[in-house]
Amino acid sequence: MGANINIRVQNLEQPMDVAEYLFRRLHQIGVRSVHGLPGDYNLIALDYLPSCGLKWVGSVNELNAGES
Repeated sequence: MGANINIRVQNLEQPMDVAEYLFRRLHQIGVRSVHGLPGDYNLIALDYLPSCGLKWVGSVNELNAGES
């Protein structure tokens, strides 16, 4: 086996949630809005949008989301 790699959060210089990292990277490449359906699976992630400079464009169902 390879070397034992310690990936604990306390060893990171600046720990960041995955959602925050992804939204910040999207903003860096020019994305300004995120389209989707709000739901139990992504509500926590959506809380990061405003602080990352992104706008939420919600849809009411899958058909509308697919059209946008």
